[in-house]
Amino acid sequence: MDSKDIFLKNEGDAYYLRNQKSLNEDVGLDVVFYTHFLLSNHFENIKIVEIGASNGRNLNFFNNNLKCEVAGIEPSSKAILDGNNTFFKGEKVLIKGSSDYLPYDDESVDVVMFGFSLFWVDRKYLFKSISEADRILKNGGFLFITDFDTVNPYKRINVHNKDTYTYKMNYANLFLSNPQYCLVEKKQYSHNTSNFDFDVQERVSAQILYKDFEDNVYINDF
Repeated sequence: MDSKDIFLKNEGDAYYLRNQKSLNEDVGLDVVFYTHFLLSNHFENIKIVEIGASNGRNLNFFNNNLKCEVAGIEPSSKAILDGNNTFFKGEKVLIKGSSDYLPYDDESVDVVMFGFSLFWVDRKYLFKSISEADRILKNGGFLFITDFDTVNPYKRINVHNKDTYTYKMNYANLFLSNPQYCLVEKKQYSHNTSNFDFDVQERVSAQILYKDFEDNVYINDF
């Protein structure tokens, strides 16, 4: 059984239950950072999809501050049930699934957010996950990535489940290799401080990437 199956079967629920208390507190620095960006640029009537949405706390914050359409993918059945009932009046805003298959139409989403989810993704699903996010994101849309941001890639055994691993790296680079993506803003911090952390293992970032239109970035040579 690979990491995806483990998370869909039981580890997603275990992770949610371990972190349920903190998920009932205020949203993180990253979500405030992203919301400020969207408000400052007067984005309205947009659709935001979060991959690894947990109980939808972040999506609820976006919805309350931006009056937008929100949806989320999450492996934990318990998180989905709690979130849909608590934040979304029983509507199926959150659905069960994983990052390598997103049930949304091509170029149908204005903002795709990875909220501390890519470092859990089994490596055999990593590029499929990147491809799926790119597929559903509109040209002219934005990608929000919150994750570890280390100089070198690190692989570690998950201390809570020895059958799964975590992978620390700068995930924005996977998108930035495509000329359609550019870095707009980046906030560096860690779990321990709201500022840059000198401990390389603890470095986290919130990054905003813009997906440009194809004709804007390629020189036509017909």
